[in-house]
Amino acid sequence: MRDTELLIDQATGAIVESIDSTLTAQPERFVFGDNLGISVTPLERNTGFDAADKPWRLIDMSNKTIKVAIGTKERNPTNGTFNINTIDDIAYNVSGEELETALNTDATITSEGGCKVSALSKGGWKVTFLTLGAKTALTSTTNDLTPTATLSIDTINAGGATEFASFFIRTETNAASSGTLLDDIDALAYTVATVQAPDAVTNQPAIYSFELVGLPVGGTFSIGLDSAFTRQIGYDADSEEINEALIQLTQLASAESVSVEGSAKSFAVSISPDVASFTASADVTNLQGLNGKQGELNINTVEMIELLNGNSTAQGTFEIVLDDSAGTSKTIHQSSVEIAQDVISSNAPAPSPLIEYALKSDLDALQAEVDAITGNYVDLTTAQTIAGEKTFTDASTFNSGVSISGSTTTFQGNFNGNNSGNFCLISGAFNNTNSGNFCSITGQDNKSNTGDYCSISGANNDNNSGIYCSISGSNNDNNSGEYCSISGQFASNNNLSNARVHGGGANARIIDLAGKAETSDATPTDIKLNGQDIVIPQGAAWSFTATITVSDSSNRSNAKKIVRSGLVCNNAGTLSVSSIDTVGTDQTLGSVTASVSITTDNPTESLKITCTGDTASLQWAARIDITQAG
Repeated sequence: MRDTELLIDQATGAIVESIDSTLTAQPERFVFGDNLGISVTPLERNTGFDAADKPWRLIDMSNKTIKVAIGTKERNPTNGTFNINTIDDIAYNVSGEELETALNTDATITSEGGCKVSALSKGGWKVTFLTLGAKTALTSTTNDLTPTATLSIDTINAGGATEFASFFIRTETNAASSGTLLDDIDALAYTVATVQAPDAVTNQPAIYSFELVGLPVGGTFSIGLDSAFTRQIGYDADSEEINEALIQLTQLASAESVSVEGSAKSFAVSISPDVASFTASADVTNLQGLNGKQGELNINTVEMIELLNGNSTAQGTFEIVLDDSAGTSKTIHQSSVEIAQDVISSNAPAPSPLIEYALKSDLDALQAEVDAITGNYVDLTTAQTIAGEKTFTDASTFNSGVSISGSTTTFQGNFNGNNSGNFCLISGAFNNTNSGNFCSITGQDNKSNTGDYCSISGANNDNNSGIYCSISGSNNDNNSGEYCSISGQFASNNNLSNARVHGGGANARIIDLAGKAETSDATPTDIKLNGQDIVIPQGAAWSFTATITVSDSSNRSNAKKIVRSGLVCNNAGTLSVSSIDTVGTDQTLGSVTASVSITTDNPTESLKITCTGDTASLQWAARIDITQAG
C-alpha cells in the first residue's frame, strides 16, 4: 500500500475520489523532508452498458511510465549567472543587447561572422548568426543560477547555403521534487489470520479475518478451508454473498455453523466449534487490481528549500505526466498544492528542551512592556463586528465570519488571509494574498490576485494581475490581460487584453478578441487590443477568423465587412503563418476604400492585422475568433 494512491481521469486531468465514483478530489499537501510512496493509475470513462455502476475503466499501461513532480510554473531564475562558450558571468536577466555585445567578443562567434540577439518576452534569448552557412553550436558548461536551474541551448536552424543559423538559449528552474514511477502497483493479496481458535468446551467459535491489500476493480476470488475452496465470489460481494458461498462447502455441517461480517475488502468468518478447525486462505487469481505505476517522491531536496524560501508554507504546482516507449509524453494532471515546512528535522531528531519557568523579575519586566502598549486591540478569534476603518499589519487568519465595516474589506469563510485590497468581498476558503481593490473573490485557493475591479471565483486561479477581469473555473493562472473574461480550466498565461478565453483542459482553449484601429489617410495601421499587440504564446498554434467592420465616422452609411482566416504558429519565438483565406465576399454599403493584410512579426511574436484606408476618417473594429492548441 502506497502513502498516496491517485486515480486520474486522463481526459480532464482531475483526481478521482474512488474507482466507483465520479466525484473529484484535491491532492493532499506535501511536507518538506518526507520521502513519499506514491502510486498513480490513469483512468478513462466507461461508455459501456454498465457505466452507471462502473464509471471508470483502466487503460493499457504496457510499456508506459509515469513521472510526478512538484514545482512552480514560474520557470525563470531570479538571480545568478551563466556562461556561453568562453563568456563567463552572464547575468540571469541579461538584455538582448547586452548578450549580443558579450557574445560578439567570443573568438569562435566572431570568426564565423558575428551574431545578433533578441530577448523573448517570456524569457530566453534567440541568437541568429549574421552570415549564411552552418555554424559551430553554442555551448554552456556552468551556471550558478538560483533557484537551481538548467540552461538549455536548442538549435532552431543549423544554417546552410541559403539559411542563417539560429539558436535558442533558455533557463528553466528545476522542479522542487520529481520522480519516475517505474514499478507496477503491487498485486492484490489477502492477509488471512486466525483471530480466535475454536473451543468446544466453552462453545467458542473459530474466527478468521480476511483483509484485502490493494484496491480491486473487478473479477472474483474464492475462500479456502484447508484444501477445499468456495465457488468464485465477486470482488464487491457483501457478507450475505460470502456466507452463501461458504455454506456450500461440505466441510461445514449446516448453514447455522458459519456467519460472516463485513464485505469483500475486509471481512471475518465465524465457524461453530462443533465443526473441525481449518487452515483458512484466499485465492485471488481471478481478482483484478489497479494497473498503474508506483515509486517514491523525495521531498527532501535543495530545490524544495528554495521554493519554501524561509516561509512556513508555499504554493507549488503538482504535475503528472504519462510517457510511453515511443517517446510520447502527455500531461494528465496539474493542480495547485501547498508545501509545508517540517517540524521534525529529516536528520536525527533532537529531544525537546525542558520547560523553563519564569522568575518573578521576568514577569515584572513583561508586565511593564504590556503597560507601555497604547492603542486599541481587538480579539479576532471571536465572532464580532469591528466598526470604523482599521488597518491590520500582521498575518492574522480570519475564521468563520469576522466582518470589518468601513472603507475596508469583508471576510467570510475559513483561512482567508493576507488581503490588503480596499472595498473587497472575500469568501470561501484559502483565498490569500489579494491586494486588488474593488474585488469580489470567492471559491477556494485563489491566490496572489493584484488586479483591480475583478471578480475571481472557482478554484486554484493564481497570480492574476489584469484589471477589470472576470476569472472563473479552475487552474486559470498567470493572467495579465485587461478587460478579460476567463473561464474553463487550465487557460493559463493569458496576456491578451479585450479577450474572452475558455480553457478546455491542458493545451486546448478557445479565444475571441475585440480590437480596433482608426485611420484618416492611407498610412497602414495595425489593429490593437486596448493599445497592445496580438501576442501569440510560445508553443501555441492558432486557427483564426478575423471579422472586420470598417465605417466612415462622418457618414455611417459608408461601411464595409471583411472576413479573413488562417493558421499561425509560434515555435520557441519563431512565427509561421499560412496563406490568408478570404471568407465569402467582402460586403460594402455606400462607398468605402478599405483593405486588410494579415502577417506576423517575429520581434514582438504577434499577429499583425494591418488596415489601409484613404483620406476618410475610418473606424475599424475586429472580432478575432481563435482556436488554440498548446
